[in-house]
Amino acid sequence: MTLDLDGLRQRPSLPEGYQIAAWQPAQQAEIAQVDFAAYRGTIDGALYWRYFCSPRGCRRMWEEAFQGRFGEFDPLRTCVLYHGERLCGDVLCCNRSRDEGFIANIAVLPQDRGGTGRALLLSALWAYREAGYRRVSLAVTMANTHAYRLYTGLGFRRSYRFPVVARLGAAVPARGEGAALHGCR
Repeated sequence: MTLDLDGLRQRPSLPEGYQIAAWQPAQQAEIAQVDFAAYRGTIDGALYWRYFCSPRGCRRMWEEAFQGRFGEFDPLRTCVLYHGERLCGDVLCCNRSRDEGFIANIAVLPQDRGGTGRALLLSALWAYREAGYRRVSLAVTMANTHAYRLYTGLGFRRSYRFPVVARLGAAVPARGEGAALHGCR
């Protein structure tokens, strides 16, 4: 999905007690725990099990982002969400080009949802806009209706659709089942 940042109107608004802060490299272990807990039992957690099957897998996703797997890692727009002193969400930002940012991941702990993910995403989008980017893209699983409604509600439009393909007879391992066989512990 893609959003033309010229059309961005809504500003971030956080519930009381929450704040958004800049990402810090020293937070990676804590961020991996948040990502793992946020995706546990979800359709995206099952589809992207290589990353979301464990905190170690989540760290692998971030390490791959640092290495350019999703575009050039953007530490200036990557940010985290706190409830008081507790880290409870994050948005991983990368750049596809000088004009296009990419949201590689967004996660909020289940108990902290309810407007916080929207505010976290809007913070990243405004940071992109203020830095002169023209658009931001992201990928979403169509079956993740909550996320899809969030993105379309902010003005994202479907720009490309691709099927999820699985090898015949292959199953996505359940949490813990076969994870070691697939390099995820």
